[in-house]
Amino acid sequence: MAAAVQLCTVEDCAKLLGQYHIDLRTDDDPTKIDDAIDEGSAYVCGLLAAYYEPADIAQNPLMVKIARFFACCNVCQFRGEAIPAGWEDKRDKYD
Repeated sequence: MAAAVQLCTVEDCAKLLGQYHIDLRTDDDPTKIDDAIDEGSAYVCGLLAAYYEPADIAQNPLMVKIARFFACCNVCQFRGEAIPAGWEDKRDKYD
């Protein structure tokens, strides 16, 4: 995947996950959370690398929202948990 800036923050992920009653816990490994954000950001930047610089992608609210979504999916996956109901359709739409 393309090297990327982090398109979203831990706080962004906490807000989205919180809407589904999933909390980032104090026992969550911060490195894993950063890895999840890095992977979500790299995925979005990788798709658009031929057209835009990562810094430009970071200015697009929709791309930030999509990166946050994939980062949150990664957080669930890193924990060994299922993603929230209904997210499979959204993940397929973005993928």
